[in-house]
Amino acid sequence: MLMFYQNSVSSNLSNWESILISLKGFEGLANIEQAVWEIARCSKEIPHIGNIYQRELLNRLKVAIEKKYSLCDELNIDIYINGTDTHLTINDNAIHHLNDLKEVIESMEIVS
Repeated sequence: MLMFYQNSVSSNLSNWESILISLKGFEGLANIEQAVWEIARCSKEIPHIGNIYQRELLNRLKVAIEKKYSLCDELNIDIYINGTDTHLTINDNAIHHLNDLKEVIESMEIVS
């Protein structure tokens, strides 16, 4: 994670990074800092770098989840970005750890 605003991001940030790495390997985080800086550089106001990083990370995580699981039509992935109050949910279940994701997917497979 970029050092800027590191205290103004979700406490789940490193967990989400770990989930992304478990799904895509370290290439999931490839060039993320460059993407963040590109967005920040184009901002007219001084941006919240932490929010930009979280948005980029969670968008990559969303794509990785949709690609990995064929249930993507049934997955309602919601991302809310706002500093420490940032959330990732799937079908109204908060995703903080890889086990949370696995539980949601397993419950969908049982229902299907």
